Amino acid sequence: ISGDWSGPGSGWQTYAASAAWDIGAVDGALTVYGEYRDAAGNISAALDDITLDTLPPTAGFVINGDDALTNDPSVVLNSTSVDAAQMQFSNDGTSWSAWLAYSDTYAWTLVPGDGGHTVFAQYQDTAGNLTTDNHVIIVDATPPDASFVINGGAAITNDLGVTLENSSLEAVSMQFSNDGTSWSAWVAYASSQAWTLVAGD
Repeated sequence: ISGDWSGPGSGWQTYAASAAWDIGAVDGALTVYGEYRDAAGNISAALDDITLDTLPPTAGFVINGDDALTNDPSVVLNSTSVDAAQMQFSNDGTSWSAWLAYSDTYAWTLVPGDGGHTVFAQYQDTAGNLTTDNHVIIVDATPPDASFVINGGAAITNDLGVTLENSSLEAVSMQFSNDGTSWSAWVAYASSQAWTLVAGD
């Protein structure tokens, strides 16, 4: 057995159905050459090619397009890779999904509950090399504690133009309606908002 016909080889060995051979440490396409000799001294030659790939795949992912926050535990994992063949995911780094054919997107469900959630990923190329990655997203499925009063809590007014006085430590946007069906556009949360009531006493 030899790395090429002219190079150093293993020397003649007793025939066996398999033989260990070191193909070297340089990644790339490689050829192994073999010769077989019978008892009469006749020799036949053979060769076979194999590609050595010891480099892990270049791969990674983000959650929901790299959002930091979500109110839904059902998320989308957005992967990027040029050489991964398979991927698998986990919510704890211990219990993994089955190996899946590589895809740029994959629907995933986080562990229930508000707070920071880590998703772990493993990517494997066709040679079996692994790359790992993980990302965190915060789940907040609890509505903000928020309320408002009209004109400081007044029960009656003679002016259709009123002031809505808001109270919240968590709200970041707000909208209002005079009928509960047609709503204003979302605007940034503020402690007060000018509002016009429907005409008529």
